[in-house]
Amino acid sequence: MYRIAFTMAFLPSWIPNLHPLVVHFPIAMLTAAFVVDLIAFVVPHPSKAGNISTWLYTIGASLAVLAYFSGDAAAQTVSISLDAIPVLQAHSDWAFRATWSFVFFSSIRLAMSYIHPPTTRQRLVTFFIAIVSLCALSFTVLYGSRLVFEYGVGFSGTN
Repeated sequence: MYRIAFTMAFLPSWIPNLHPLVVHFPIAMLTAAFVVDLIAFVVPHPSKAGNISTWLYTIGASLAVLAYFSGDAAAQTVSISLDAIPVLQAHSDWAFRATWSFVFFSSIRLAMSYIHPPTTRQRLVTFFIAIVSLCALSFTVLYGSRLVFEYGVGFSGTN
């Protein structure tokens, strides 16, 4: 509890906790990684896009871990109506799935990039895992946006 109070002292008054500040970075980073990965997949000749997407996935997964734990802490500090609890639980569950699938996936991608150049089959498998992970991220975003825009979680007053 002391760490949460310490962190809150450095935040502007209009931000209830750290989660809204950090959550958008992994979403953008992982989406960009997927787009660059798609480009690398369709370009017929070898390019740097594959390495760039690997690093974007790795950085995005690291940021997703930060967003996941800041969201876990945020859930303890905001007031939530009883109607929003199932949505919060779904958001948390999908965030768990998305975060750890991207951590697993980016670890594999990073290891593959240093061990040997991936074969076409390995690229297809990792691309499929990226699609599944991105779907989990999409559900996380869906439930998170519902918490904010339908239930007003994180707002301190009337707008």
